[in-house]
Amino acid sequence: MGRAACGPVQGEHRQGVRGRAKRQGWQKDLRALAADIRAAAEGRYDSAEPG
Repeated sequence: MGRAACGPVQGEHRQGVRGRAKRQGWQKDLRALAADIRAAAEGRYDSAEPG
């Protein structure tokens, strides 16, 4: 038995750490997506003629 059983507090803490890491990963992905959208929009509107 390589792993000791964890109590409810340890299990909740572990889930909290995983949840936080997952949210941070999503935030990073969303920021990258927003930057891509912003760059595409700037390129689109910069090339358009005024009026």
